[in-house]
Amino acid sequence: RGFIYALDSLDDKIISGSGDCSLKIWSLENNSVVSSYEEHNSAINAISTFGTNMIFSGATDGTIKMWDLRTSKVVYTFNHHEGKITTLSTIPNKPLLAS
Repeated sequence: RGFIYALDSLDDKIISGSGDCSLKIWSLENNSVVSSYEEHNSAINAISTFGTNMIFSGATDGTIKMWDLRTSKVVYTFNHHEGKITTLSTIPNKPLLAS
């Protein structure tokens, strides 16, 4: 259901972002999707993990969503970009996200 445009890893999982607007968490143990979310309104081009419980996802509509894996919910949406998000990076041990 759509090409994968973004990948990142978190412990024993792979996180993917796709052209079908979905964010998926894959288990490396059994090679299957363990969670799937569709909160973006456009293709997800960038993903970055922070710590063990947070994921940031960026989309072509300029939004960045911050996900809390403990609740499986979006806890904040950033709407400050005028163009599409093409890359994201978090800084370990600092509350900083670059886009």
